Amino acid sequence: MNKPETLKMANVAIVTPVYKAFNQQLPGEIQSLLQLKTILGNRDIFFIHPSYVNVTEYIELFQPLNVRSILIDDKYFGNPVRGNRLFVQYKFYSKFSDYDFMLIYHTDAYVFSDQLDYWCSLNFDYIGAPWFVGNSEPAKPLQFKGVGNGGFSLRKLSSFIEISGNKRIIRNYLFMYTLYQFLQGNNYNLLRKTLGINYLMKIIKPHMGYEDEFWGLIVPRYFKWFNVARPEEALRFSFEVLPEELLKLNNNELPFGCHAWEKYDPSFWKKFIDVNINSLQAVWQTV
Repeated sequence: MNKPETLKMANVAIVTPVYKAFNQQLPGEIQSLLQLKTILGNRDIFFIHPSYVNVTEYIELFQPLNVRSILIDDKYFGNPVRGNRLFVQYKFYSKFSDYDFMLIYHTDAYVFSDQLDYWCSLNFDYIGAPWFVGNSEPAKPLQFKGVGNGGFSLRKLSSFIEISGNKRIIRNYLFMYTLYQFLQGNNYNLLRKTLGINYLMKIIKPHMGYEDEFWGLIVPRYFKWFNVARPEEALRFSFEVLPEELLKLNNNELPFGCHAWEKYDPSFWKKFIDVNINSLQAVWQTV
């Protein structure tokens, strides 16, 4: 999809979380960052990071672009549970209140063309790759579960600031999420059944999930105005699980971008993404 010439340039912040030192990044992750620089380098790009990650080399990789960094409290890094909490925080989204939209771009994302103005013009509150029933192991026949994979996602900031500022909603979500993480597991099944833990888990499950499930599936239940793209629209935005099937559904056209391309069907993505190890080694030596 080509960006129409008449579209106004969107006021959008691109945010890339970095959790580890630059020299610990895998070749595919460096390739993802270089692609971000090439395709969307004319945008405002921010690296968010904990105190123990030096972002100097990340910023040098993007020279001569004026890429910025934002230090985030260490308590939001270190494992998925901590990271999950960051992306429901009012303090996080309010840092970007001067922007209309935020594009989350993890280091395992990949952007194919500059469609950013187009997707912002559709004014969705939230959009990411569609999910299938069964998540990472989709059930047959294939059926969409919803939309919102967070690793490559577009978020309307006024809506995210409003909802993340609702302390009751966020407090309830974080309580359910923490309780579920504490209770989950398959040990002591008889005891779990006797104590009603398995039943309790079934009750909690619809009210928790990772932060992208919160925004894509839970928030729309409580805020009817929160506009999440339909799966048929979202597959034009991004692919994740079963990219080959999604390509067929998208008339054999690549989406705006994708997420976890080295995790889900890397052989498929080799046709479209070339990771040149020799070139990347040269990059490591120059930053």
